Amino acid sequence: MSSMRELTSPATTVLWLPATAVDAMRHEAQQHEPSATGGILLGYWTDTTTVVVTDVVDGGPNARREPDGFAPDAEYQAVRVAELYDSSNRFHTYLGDWHSHPRGLLALSRTDRRTIRRISRFAAARCAVPVMLLVGGRAADGTAVWDLAAWSFDRTRERRLSPLLTHVCRQDDVSAVSADRRPHGTS
Repeated sequence: MSSMRELTSPATTVLWLPATAVDAMRHEAQQHEPSATGGILLGYWTDTTTVVVTDVVDGGPNARREPDGFAPDAEYQAVRVAELYDSSNRFHTYLGDWHSHPRGLLALSRTDRRTIRRISRFAAARCAVPVMLLVGGRAADGTAVWDLAAWSFDRTRERRLSPLLTHVCRQDDVSAVSADRRPHGTS
């Protein structure tokens, strides 16, 4: 199992992440440091308290990566998402976005909060409860440690923006987390 800091907030929703996905996000963040990078999270909700990431898509070859922002290669991502969606028999869907904070702050920026709200209202995303995952963090000596933190946004709840308890697991465990496979976060 890959090591990471688990959120200890009173989160009620668990985000399952295969170690391979975590490694891919960390590698992408390290490769583009000091610029931000990011991508897409794919997977499914098993119920209202469990979301499972099965795949991550990177930003793409034509993404714009800068220290203070990231804009994905949307054409590349659309093709990759379609391929992964089809290969999962149309079960693994768009869950939300991930991106790096190369300066290390693992907190949602004002732009991040606006983005996650927009995703929840964007009909074409078919993602009523999007997830946003950040990769970042700094050690005392200033080197990147690439910790993770994640949130979901549910506009139907009183507390709309909620931290997620993140659990890194083996790829086999992701397949096992499918109790009833009811799609909570899709519309």
